[in-house]
Amino acid sequence: MGQTLFALALLALRARPLRAFLMALTLGAGTGAVSLAAAVLIGYSEQIERAAFGAYARALVVTENWASPQRSGPPTTGDIARLRDTLGERIEGVAAWRISRADVRFGAQAREMFLFGVSGDYRFELDTPLSEGRLFTAEELEGAERVCLLGAAAARELYRLERRRVGQQVRVNGIACEVIGIFGEPRARTADRYDEAVIVPFRASMRYYESGSARLAPNEADQVTLVLRDRRMVRPAISDADRALRRARGAPLTQPPPFRFADPSAPAQAIQRQRDSAGGLLIVVAAISLIAALVGYGSSTLSAVEMRRRDIALQMSSGAGRLDILFQIMLESALLGLAGALLGAGVSWGAGQVLQHGFSIPAVYDLRVAVLTGAIGVLAGLVAGAFPAWKASRLPPALAVRQ
Repeated sequence: MGQTLFALALLALRARPLRAFLMALTLGAGTGAVSLAAAVLIGYSEQIERAAFGAYARALVVTENWASPQRSGPPTTGDIARLRDTLGERIEGVAAWRISRADVRFGAQAREMFLFGVSGDYRFELDTPLSEGRLFTAEELEGAERVCLLGAAAARELYRLERRRVGQQVRVNGIACEVIGIFGEPRARTADRYDEAVIVPFRASMRYYESGSARLAPNEADQVTLVLRDRRMVRPAISDADRALRRARGAPLTQPPPFRFADPSAPAQAIQRQRDSAGGLLIVVAAISLIAALVGYGSSTLSAVEMRRRDIALQMSSGAGRLDILFQIMLESALLGLAGALLGAGVSWGAGQVLQHGFSIPAVYDLRVAVLTGAIGVLAGLVAGAFPAWKASRLPPALAVRQ
Protein backbone atom coordinates (compact mmCIF):
# COMPACT_ATOMS: atom_id res chain seq x y z
CA MET A 1 0.00 0.00 0.00
CA GLY A 2 2.85 2.38 0.85
CA GLN A 3 4.44 1.90 -2.57
CA THR A 4 1.07 2.46 -4.25
CA LEU A 5 0.50 5.73 -2.40
CA PHE A 6 4.03 6.87 -3.25
CA ALA A 7 3.46 6.06 -6.93
CA LEU A 8 0.12 7.92 -6.93
CA ALA A 9 1.76 10.93 -5.26
CA LEU A 10 4.49 11.04 -7.90
CA LEU A 11 1.91 10.62 -10.67
CA ALA A 12 -0.15 13.53 -9.31
CA LEU A 13 2.93 15.77 -9.24
CA ARG A 14 4.06 14.75 -12.72
CA ALA A 15 0.55 15.36 -14.12
CA ARG A 16 0.98 19.11 -13.54
CA PRO A 17 4.77 19.74 -13.50
CA LEU A 18 4.61 23.53 -13.81
CA ARG A 19 2.26 23.87 -10.86
CA ALA A 20 4.40 21.47 -8.81
CA PHE A 21 7.52 23.48 -9.66
CA LEU A 22 5.91 26.78 -8.70
CA MET A 23 4.67 25.33 -5.41
CA ALA A 24 8.13 23.95 -4.62
CA LEU A 25 9.63 27.32 -5.52
CA THR A 26 7.23 29.04 -3.12
CA LEU A 27 8.45 26.84 -0.29
CA GLY A 28 12.05 27.19 -1.51
CA ALA A 29 11.88 30.96 -1.04
CA GLY A 30 11.02 30.53 2.64
CA THR A 31 13.46 27.73 3.39
CA GLY A 32 16.20 29.52 1.45
CA ALA A 33 15.73 32.64 3.59
CA VAL A 34 16.08 30.58 6.79
CA SER A 35 19.08 28.71 5.37
CA LEU A 36 20.82 31.94 4.39
CA ALA A 37 20.13 33.48 7.81
CA ALA A 38 21.58 30.41 9.56
CA ALA A 39 24.69 30.43 7.35
CA VAL A 40 25.32 34.14 7.98
CA LEU A 41 24.87 33.73 11.74
CA ILE A 42 27.34 30.80 11.82
CA GLY A 43 29.78 32.77 9.69
CA TYR A 44 29.59 35.87 11.88
CA SER A 45 29.90 33.78 15.03
CA GLU A 46 33.12 32.15 13.84
CA GLN A 47 34.50 35.42 12.49
CA ILE A 48 33.79 37.34 15.69
CA GLU A 49 35.33 34.65 17.88
CA ARG A 50 38.40 34.36 15.67
CA ALA A 51 38.93 38.12 15.42
CA ALA A 52 38.34 38.85 19.11
CA PHE A 53 39.91 35.84 20.81
CA GLY A 54 41.35 33.30 18.38
CA ALA A 55 42.44 30.16 20.22
CA TYR A 56 42.25 32.11 23.50
CA ALA A 57 38.49 31.53 23.56
CA ARG A 58 39.13 27.85 24.37
CA ALA A 59 41.98 28.43 26.78
CA LEU A 60 42.37 27.95 30.53
CA VAL A 61 44.70 30.45 32.22
CA VAL A 62 46.26 29.44 35.56
CA THR A 63 47.68 32.17 37.82
CA GLU A 64 48.56 32.54 41.48
CA ASN A 65 45.62 33.25 43.78
CA TRP A 66 46.81 36.40 45.54
CA ALA A 67 43.62 36.52 47.64
CA SER A 68 44.27 33.16 49.31
CA PRO A 69 45.61 33.42 52.89
CA GLN A 70 47.45 30.10 52.38
CA ARG A 71 49.34 31.29 49.32
CA SER A 72 51.44 28.61 47.70
CA GLY A 73 53.19 30.74 45.08
CA PRO A 74 52.87 30.94 41.30
CA PRO A 75 52.45 27.93 39.01
CA THR A 76 55.58 25.91 38.26
CA THR A 77 56.82 23.50 35.61
CA GLY A 78 55.80 20.67 37.96
CA ASP A 79 52.23 21.96 37.95
CA ILE A 80 52.29 21.93 34.15
CA ALA A 81 53.20 18.24 34.19
CA ARG A 82 50.33 17.51 36.61
CA LEU A 83 47.85 19.41 34.45
CA ARG A 84 48.98 17.48 31.38
CA ASP A 85 48.45 14.20 33.22
CA THR A 86 45.02 15.31 34.50
CA LEU A 87 43.57 16.79 31.33
CA GLY A 88 45.30 14.47 28.87
CA GLU A 89 43.89 14.52 25.35
CA ARG A 90 41.75 17.57 26.07
CA ILE A 91 44.87 19.77 25.83
CA GLU A 92 46.00 20.99 22.42
CA GLY A 93 48.85 23.19 23.63
CA VAL A 94 50.50 24.52 26.81
CA ALA A 95 52.57 27.68 27.26
CA ALA A 96 54.27 29.15 30.35
CA TRP A 97 54.69 32.92 30.53
CA ARG A 98 56.73 35.41 32.53
CA ILE A 99 55.49 38.96 32.23
CA SER A 100 57.38 42.13 33.15
CA ARG A 101 58.23 45.62 31.92
CA ALA A 102 61.61 46.58 30.53
CA ASP A 103 63.51 49.54 29.14
CA VAL A 104 64.26 48.66 25.49
CA ARG A 105 66.79 50.63 23.42
CA PHE A 106 68.10 50.71 19.88
CA GLY A 107 70.55 53.47 19.16
CA ALA A 108 68.99 56.73 20.30
CA GLN A 109 65.48 55.26 20.52
CA ALA A 110 64.28 54.09 23.95
CA ARG A 111 60.88 52.82 25.02
CA GLU A 112 59.39 51.05 28.02
CA MET A 113 57.74 47.88 26.76
CA PHE A 114 56.30 44.61 27.94
CA LEU A 115 58.80 41.81 28.28
CA PHE A 116 57.43 38.28 27.81
CA GLY A 117 59.41 35.17 28.59
CA VAL A 118 57.78 32.11 27.07
CA SER A 119 58.11 28.38 26.64
CA GLY A 120 55.85 25.83 25.00
CA ASP A 121 53.13 26.39 22.39
CA TYR A 122 53.17 30.18 22.45
CA ARG A 123 51.86 30.67 18.90
CA PHE A 124 48.27 29.95 19.98
CA GLU A 125 48.15 33.15 22.04
CA LEU A 126 50.37 35.26 19.83
CA ASP A 127 48.10 34.55 16.85
CA THR A 128 50.16 36.92 14.72
CA PRO A 129 51.85 36.25 11.37
CA LEU A 130 55.62 36.67 11.13
CA SER A 131 56.54 39.51 8.75
CA GLU A 132 60.33 39.20 8.88
CA GLY A 133 62.94 36.73 10.06
CA ARG A 134 62.10 33.50 11.84
CA LEU A 135 60.67 32.11 15.06
CA PHE A 136 62.52 30.52 17.98
CA THR A 137 63.96 27.09 17.36
CA ALA A 138 63.14 24.37 19.91
CA GLU A 139 66.65 24.67 21.34
CA GLU A 140 66.42 28.47 21.65
CA LEU A 141 62.96 28.28 23.23
CA GLU A 142 64.17 25.97 25.99
CA GLY A 143 67.63 27.55 26.33
CA ALA A 144 69.01 30.86 27.59
CA GLU A 145 70.37 32.41 24.39
CA ARG A 146 70.11 36.16 23.90
CA VAL A 147 67.62 36.13 21.04
CA CYS A 148 64.25 37.86 20.88
CA LEU A 149 61.17 38.57 18.78
CA LEU A 150 59.56 42.00 18.40
CA GLY A 151 55.95 42.97 17.92
CA ALA A 152 55.11 45.15 14.92
CA ALA A 153 54.56 48.34 16.97
CA ALA A 154 57.73 47.73 18.99
CA ALA A 155 59.78 47.40 15.79
CA ARG A 156 58.29 50.59 14.34
CA GLU A 157 59.07 52.61 17.46
CA LEU A 158 62.61 51.33 17.87
CA TYR A 159 63.85 51.21 14.29
CA ARG A 160 62.13 54.27 12.83
CA LEU A 161 63.97 54.78 9.50
CA GLU A 162 66.25 51.77 9.89
CA ARG A 163 65.75 49.42 6.93
CA ARG A 164 67.68 46.43 8.23
CA ARG A 165 65.86 45.20 11.31
CA VAL A 166 66.32 41.45 11.67
CA GLY A 167 69.81 40.65 12.94
CA GLN A 168 70.17 43.96 14.79
CA GLN A 169 70.74 44.03 18.51
CA VAL A 170 68.49 45.84 20.97
CA ARG A 171 69.26 46.34 24.63
CA VAL A 172 66.71 45.13 27.16
CA ASN A 173 67.39 46.69 30.57
CA GLY A 174 70.97 47.13 29.38
CA ILE A 175 71.46 43.53 28.17
CA ALA A 176 72.06 42.98 24.45
CA CYS A 177 69.56 40.76 22.57
CA GLU A 178 69.63 39.80 18.89
CA VAL A 179 66.34 40.31 17.05
CA ILE A 180 65.66 37.17 14.98
CA GLY A 181 62.08 37.90 13.94
CA ILE A 182 59.45 40.62 13.73
CA PHE A 183 55.72 39.98 13.84
CA GLY A 184 53.07 41.60 11.66
CA GLU A 185 49.69 42.91 12.75
CA PRO A 186 47.81 40.73 15.29
CA ARG A 187 44.90 38.67 13.99
CA ALA A 188 43.00 38.56 17.31
CA ARG A 189 42.30 41.31 19.78
CA THR A 190 43.84 39.30 22.62
CA ALA A 191 47.15 39.33 20.71
CA ASP A 192 47.32 43.14 20.77
CA ARG A 193 49.33 43.05 24.01
CA TYR A 194 52.24 41.45 22.11
CA ASP A 195 52.22 44.18 19.48
CA GLU A 196 54.41 46.53 21.52
CA ALA A 197 56.48 43.93 23.31
CA VAL A 198 59.71 41.95 23.33
CA ILE A 199 59.37 38.16 23.49
CA VAL A 200 62.31 36.11 24.75
CA PRO A 201 62.82 32.46 25.77
CA PHE A 202 61.50 31.54 29.22
CA ARG A 203 64.86 30.82 30.88
CA ALA A 204 66.56 33.76 29.19
CA SER A 205 63.98 36.22 30.53
CA MET A 206 65.54 36.09 34.01
CA ARG A 207 68.71 37.81 32.84
CA TYR A 208 66.78 40.81 31.49
CA TYR A 209 65.10 41.62 34.80
CA GLU A 210 66.46 44.68 36.53
CA SER A 211 68.56 44.02 39.60
CA GLY A 212 66.36 43.12 42.58
CA SER A 213 63.17 42.66 40.52
CA ALA A 214 63.53 38.95 39.79
CA ARG A 215 60.62 37.73 41.92
CA LEU A 216 60.23 34.34 40.24
CA ALA A 217 62.30 31.20 40.71
CA PRO A 218 63.68 29.53 37.55
CA ASN A 219 60.81 27.00 37.46
CA GLU A 220 58.01 29.52 38.19
CA ALA A 221 55.74 31.39 35.78
CA ASP A 222 53.36 34.33 36.03
CA GLN A 223 50.75 32.33 34.17
CA VAL A 224 50.27 29.00 32.46
CA THR A 225 47.91 28.84 29.49
CA LEU A 226 46.32 25.56 28.46
CA VAL A 227 44.63 25.69 25.06
CA LEU A 228 41.89 23.05 24.91
CA ARG A 229 40.58 21.33 21.82
CA ASP A 230 37.01 22.54 22.35
CA ARG A 231 35.62 25.59 24.13
CA ARG A 232 32.97 23.39 25.74
CA MET A 233 35.75 21.62 27.66
CA VAL A 234 36.78 24.74 29.59
CA ARG A 235 34.32 24.48 32.49
CA PRO A 236 34.93 20.80 33.36
CA ALA A 237 38.68 21.34 32.83
CA ILE A 238 38.68 24.08 35.48
CA SER A 239 37.10 21.70 38.00
CA ASP A 240 39.54 18.86 37.21
CA ALA A 241 42.58 21.16 37.26
CA ASP A 242 41.54 22.69 40.59
CA ARG A 243 41.24 19.27 42.25
CA ALA A 244 44.60 18.11 40.86
CA LEU A 245 46.48 21.23 42.02
CA ARG A 246 44.75 21.22 45.42
CA ARG A 247 46.04 17.69 46.00
CA ALA A 248 49.53 18.70 44.90
CA ARG A 249 49.61 21.78 47.16
CA GLY A 250 47.76 20.22 50.09
CA ALA A 251 44.82 22.62 49.92
CA PRO A 252 41.51 21.01 51.01
CA LEU A 253 38.18 22.03 49.54
CA THR A 254 37.40 23.99 52.72
CA GLN A 255 40.19 26.46 51.87
CA PRO A 256 40.41 28.93 48.97
CA PRO A 257 42.00 27.46 45.84
CA PRO A 258 45.78 27.94 45.51
CA PHE A 259 45.33 29.18 41.93
CA ARG A 260 42.94 31.29 39.94
CA PHE A 261 41.54 29.75 36.79
CA ALA A 262 40.61 32.51 34.41
CA ASP A 263 38.19 31.53 31.67
CA PRO A 264 38.88 33.72 28.62
CA SER A 265 35.90 32.12 26.91
CA ALA A 266 33.55 34.07 29.21
CA PRO A 267 33.95 37.39 27.31
CA ALA A 268 33.74 35.39 24.08
CA GLN A 269 30.41 34.01 25.22
CA ALA A 270 29.27 37.53 26.15
CA ILE A 271 30.09 38.73 22.65
CA GLN A 272 28.29 35.73 21.22
CA ARG A 273 25.20 36.58 23.28
CA GLN A 274 25.28 40.09 21.83
CA ARG A 275 25.62 38.60 18.36
CA ASP A 276 22.69 36.29 19.05
CA SER A 277 20.57 39.26 20.10
CA ALA A 278 21.39 41.11 16.91
CA GLY A 279 20.92 37.90 14.95
CA GLY A 280 17.42 37.60 16.36
CA LEU A 281 16.32 40.31 13.92
CA LEU A 282 17.72 38.29 11.03
CA ILE A 283 15.88 35.19 12.25
CA VAL A 284 12.62 37.14 12.57
CA VAL A 285 12.92 38.38 8.97
CA ALA A 286 13.64 34.82 7.80
CA ALA A 287 10.71 33.48 9.83
CA ILE A 288 8.37 36.04 8.28
CA SER A 289 9.55 34.93 4.84
CA LEU A 290 8.91 31.31 5.78
CA ILE A 291 5.42 32.10 7.11
CA ALA A 292 4.59 33.98 3.91
CA ALA A 293 5.82 31.01 1.89
CA LEU A 294 3.71 28.64 4.00
CA VAL A 295 0.59 30.74 3.48
CA GLY A 296 1.18 30.86 -0.28
CA TYR A 297 1.95 27.17 -0.46
CA GLY A 298 -1.06 26.23 1.67
CA SER A 299 -3.35 28.28 -0.57
CA SER A 300 -1.90 26.66 -3.69
CA THR A 301 -2.27 23.18 -2.20
CA LEU A 302 -5.90 23.87 -1.21
CA SER A 303 -6.63 25.15 -4.70
CA ALA A 304 -4.98 22.08 -6.24
CA VAL A 305 -7.06 19.77 -4.04
CA GLU A 306 -10.26 21.57 -5.09
CA MET A 307 -9.33 21.05 -8.73
CA ARG A 308 -8.81 17.32 -8.09
CA ARG A 309 -12.15 16.67 -6.39
CA ARG A 310 -13.37 14.34 -9.15
CA ASP A 311 -10.05 12.40 -9.20
CA ILE A 312 -10.18 11.98 -5.44
CA ALA A 313 -13.82 10.91 -5.60
CA LEU A 314 -12.98 8.29 -8.22
CA GLN A 315 -10.19 6.95 -6.02
CA MET A 316 -12.53 6.70 -3.05
CA SER A 317 -15.21 5.04 -5.21
CA SER A 318 -12.56 2.50 -6.26
CA GLY A 319 -11.86 1.51 -2.67
CA ALA A 320 -9.41 4.14 -1.35
CA GLY A 321 -10.11 5.03 2.27
CA ARG A 322 -10.02 8.39 3.95
CA LEU A 323 -6.59 7.65 5.48
CA ASP A 324 -5.26 6.66 2.05
CA ILE A 325 -6.29 10.03 0.61
CA LEU A 326 -4.92 11.83 3.65
CA PHE A 327 -1.55 10.07 3.44
CA GLN A 328 -1.32 10.58 -0.32
CA ILE A 329 -1.86 14.36 -0.12
CA MET A 330 0.53 14.60 2.85
CA LEU A 331 3.12 12.59 0.93
CA GLU A 332 2.77 14.95 -2.03
CA SER A 333 3.29 17.89 0.33
CA ALA A 334 6.37 16.25 1.88
CA LEU A 335 7.89 15.60 -1.57
CA LEU A 336 7.19 19.19 -2.63
CA GLY A 337 8.69 20.37 0.68
CA LEU A 338 11.85 18.37 0.05
CA ALA A 339 12.06 19.72 -3.50
CA GLY A 340 11.54 23.23 -2.10
CA ALA A 341 14.32 22.65 0.42
CA LEU A 342 16.70 21.63 -2.37
CA LEU A 343 15.74 24.66 -4.43
CA GLY A 344 16.04 26.91 -1.39
CA ALA A 345 19.44 25.46 -0.49
CA GLY A 346 20.71 26.10 -4.01
CA VAL A 347 19.44 29.67 -4.08
CA SER A 348 20.71 30.26 -0.54
CA TRP A 349 24.18 28.93 -1.39
CA GLY A 350 24.35 31.15 -4.47
CA ALA A 351 23.26 34.19 -2.46
CA GLY A 352 25.84 33.29 0.21
CA GLN A 353 28.62 33.25 -2.40
CA VAL A 354 27.54 36.68 -3.62
CA LEU A 355 27.53 38.02 -0.05
CA GLN A 356 30.97 36.55 0.69
CA HIS A 357 32.77 37.60 -2.45
CA GLY A 358 30.83 40.75 -3.29
CA PHE A 359 30.13 42.26 0.14
CA SER A 360 32.58 40.43 2.49
CA ILE A 361 29.69 39.06 4.57
CA PRO A 362 30.62 35.60 5.94
CA ALA A 363 28.23 32.74 5.16
CA VAL A 364 29.24 29.26 6.33
CA TYR A 365 27.39 26.26 4.92
CA ASP A 366 28.00 23.07 6.84
CA LEU A 367 26.11 19.95 7.91
CA ARG A 368 24.04 21.93 10.41
CA VAL A 369 22.71 24.25 7.71
CA ALA A 370 22.02 21.35 5.31
CA VAL A 371 20.07 19.39 7.93
CA LEU A 372 18.18 22.51 9.01
CA THR A 373 17.21 23.34 5.42
CA GLY A 374 15.99 19.82 4.64
CA ALA A 375 14.07 19.49 7.90
CA ILE A 376 12.38 22.88 7.51
CA GLY A 377 11.41 22.11 3.91
CA VAL A 378 9.78 18.77 4.70
CA LEU A 379 8.15 20.06 7.88
CA ALA A 380 6.85 23.16 6.11
CA GLY A 381 5.36 21.01 3.35
CA LEU A 382 3.63 18.76 5.88
CA VAL A 383 2.30 21.66 7.95
CA ALA A 384 1.01 23.63 4.97
CA GLY A 385 -0.50 20.53 3.36
CA ALA A 386 -2.18 19.21 6.52
CA PHE A 387 -5.47 21.12 6.18
CA PRO A 388 -5.93 20.54 2.42
CA ALA A 389 -5.17 16.84 2.96
CA TRP A 390 -7.69 16.59 5.80
CA LYS A 391 -10.31 18.41 3.72
CA ALA A 392 -9.72 16.08 0.76
CA SER A 393 -10.08 13.00 2.98
CA ARG A 394 -13.46 14.25 4.27
CA LEU A 395 -14.84 14.75 0.77
CA PRO A 396 -18.10 12.76 0.12
CA PRO A 397 -17.48 10.72 -3.09
CA ALA A 398 -21.00 11.03 -4.46
CA LEU A 399 -21.03 14.79 -4.03
CA ALA A 400 -17.57 15.17 -5.63
CA VAL A 401 -18.64 13.11 -8.67
CA ARG A 402 -21.78 15.27 -9.21
CA GLN A 403 -19.70 18.45 -8.95
